[in-house]
Amino acid sequence: MIRFSLHCDQGHEFEGWFRDNADFDRQSERKLVACPVCNSQAVQKSLMAPAVSTSRGKEKYCHDAG
Repeated sequence: MIRFSLHCDQGHEFEGWFRDNADFDRQSERKLVACPVCNSQAVQKSLMAPAVSTSRGKEKYCHDAG
């Protein structure tokens, strides 16, 4: 499953879960994807930043008990 950030032609932003990118495309073409606020079916994927995990900033802190 993949979560997409979506927006409609009225500017409402929301999220949707799909099996994959092709699943979103199929549902969108069949007008099965609609904005939960205004029910617009003119829905597109928003630009998303990928989740990147790095070891930087994940320092372990040890507290001295003594």
